[in-house]
Amino acid sequence: MIQSADAKRNRVSQRGSIAIPTTLLTVALLGIGALAIDAAYIMQSRAKLQQANDSIALAAVSGLLVSQAEALNRAQQYADLNPVLGQAVDMTQQQIDFGQWNIVENRFVLDAVPFNSVRVRLKLTPTTHPPAPALSLARILGFANAQISTLSTATLGNRDVMIVLDRSGSMNDDGRNPEQPLTNTKTAAKRFLDLLQNFPITGDQAGLVFFSTRGTLDNQLTKNFQQVKRAIDIPNANGWTNIAEALLSARTELLSGRVNPRAALVIVLLSDGVTNTRINGRGGQDDGAPPGNPSEQQALDQAKLAGQSGMTLYTISLGSHTNQSLMNSMAVSTGGRHFFSPTTDQLDNIFEEISIRVPTTLVE
Repeated sequence: MIQSADAKRNRVSQRGSIAIPTTLLTVALLGIGALAIDAAYIMQSRAKLQQANDSIALAAVSGLLVSQAEALNRAQQYADLNPVLGQAVDMTQQQIDFGQWNIVENRFVLDAVPFNSVRVRLKLTPTTHPPAPALSLARILGFANAQISTLSTATLGNRDVMIVLDRSGSMNDDGRNPEQPLTNTKTAAKRFLDLLQNFPITGDQAGLVFFSTRGTLDNQLTKNFQQVKRAIDIPNANGWTNIAEALLSARTELLSGRVNPRAALVIVLLSDGVTNTRINGRGGQDDGAPPGNPSEQQALDQAKLAGQSGMTLYTISLGSHTNQSLMNSMAVSTGGRHFFSPTTDQLDNIFEEISIRVPTTLVE
């Protein structure tokens, strides 16, 4: 069949009309792909910047336990340790605000004292170091860089602290008045309360458990630290050593309705001897009891239960007659730490170290 010249020209025109839209569609798809790459790059860069911002804020607020200058110093240190786009973020004092976090209104109060919170703002622009990420297709639209900003606020957290002190007979090792090492231990514990109160944190609570043959709650959790100090002065040394029941009493109080739901739960336990009494005042080794020391196993079990309840246990072994292995195992089972104090002379330093173990929390 012979086709006319007009028919041939018509088919060529049709092919051309199809080719033009196909080309445009291909360009559009390439453009969308390039924009998607730019968007993914921006999101990745922002995530890196936010991660660095969070780390810097947490480091800075921990520095407040020392000084405002130390907070600034730690902010720069963690900026160096958390590079963005392969480069450390330059920190300036203008990027950090100090104040308090209002837990009732959930907001940062600038310049409110004493400082317990830090707000850090990071931003990537064409002139910052590192600069804002360079874009590809977005350049055609007039956007050479993606300016990114992030904000993080970190605060020093509250603590509900149960102080658990041994008052067994060995805490009056010479039978004299005043009782030693109980008297010096009481003095150090009261200074520990002063340290807790002097830090720039509002809302901390403290409670008290003494233990000998039994473990007893001598003061409920309260913000009235003077009341707890008075309770520390009262008991005398006598009886056996019941660490398991002491931990049970402390854990029970930290599960009570008096607990601040926002607070870190802390137990500080001091003993100068080996646990030899079980819960309810039963002897450590009864007739027919399993091999080993069941009072030690009960103590370790109570420590593990405390850890499972989100509590951190710090143990202090006073003198050389303690079972340091048990005391260490109890603390480690909760993520805490064990301290050894050969004499009461080291207690102030140990309590001070525990007092600065303040939780830091991101609040925005």
